[in-house]
Amino acid sequence: MTRLSTSIFLDDHTKTPALLVSTEDRTLTTQLREDGDLLRIRLLDHLILGDDVSIVL
Repeated sequence: MTRLSTSIFLDDHTKTPALLVSTEDRTLTTQLREDGDLLRIRLLDHLILGDDVSIVL
């Protein structure tokens, strides 16, 4: 199967006191990947950005 597009999702956590990866973040990443597969859109990265820290899922 040929991929038509790729995507990168950014999640802004700058308003939270501590940058933690929640269950909801992991669920969202899984759902984005599965939905993208159906549409032939590759999820390249899901980045969570904090004030001084970032996390790649």
